[in-house]
Amino acid sequence: MQGIYKFMLKHKIGESAPFVSIIIPAYNCERFIAEAVESVRRQEYEPSEIIIVDDGSTDGTSSCVKGLGEDIRYVHQSNRGPAAARNKGIDMANGEVIAFLDADDYWPERKLEIQLARMNRDPRIEVVLGRIQCTGTLTEADKKLLFEGPDNTMINVNLGSGIFRKSVFDKIGAFDESLRHFEDHDWFLRAREKGVSLIILKNITLHNRRH
Repeated sequence: MQGIYKFMLKHKIGESAPFVSIIIPAYNCERFIAEAVESVRRQEYEPSEIIIVDDGSTDGTSSCVKGLGEDIRYVHQSNRGPAAARNKGIDMANGEVIAFLDADDYWPERKLEIQLARMNRDPRIEVVLGRIQCTGTLTEADKKLLFEGPDNTMINVNLGSGIFRKSVFDKIGAFDESLRHFEDHDWFLRAREKGVSLIILKNITLHNRRH
């Protein structure tokens, strides 16, 4: 049955299914990282690779990752922030398409299938985003966000909700490592200035854990 599913998936996405590199930056996320990796594996998409960049964790993140399988490409670096961790992952990536997932978030099933199918229908599209569903414990600040409905979904700038052609990073540049926060917003603003072709799907493509 799994073989039939993968055949149908390849047919839906395209005969030349792109290689996808999934980059997971991690910092002190031993509580959540196994669930993040499992959500990637549930995609049942091939060919792909999982790259975990440990940004100087001081908890048991490293030991946890070692127990998640030998197929994971793992690298540890001194703490330099999420921008540096993502840039390291991009440098390591073999894929034509890049996807990001924070170590404390997780993906819904069929995320890659849905977004890759849309990207492959139009070679001009460089970034495909989707809707975000917030889960976990909402803070008072979170409760002020404008959700689209009772399921706590919204459209917002979040790298984990998207897939990106690797070539777009040659066009826009890497994440600004001088920024410890909002490096993703900075990148999307630069992408807009450069006229990157970006679409947003109605599908939920990221579960954003609040904690």
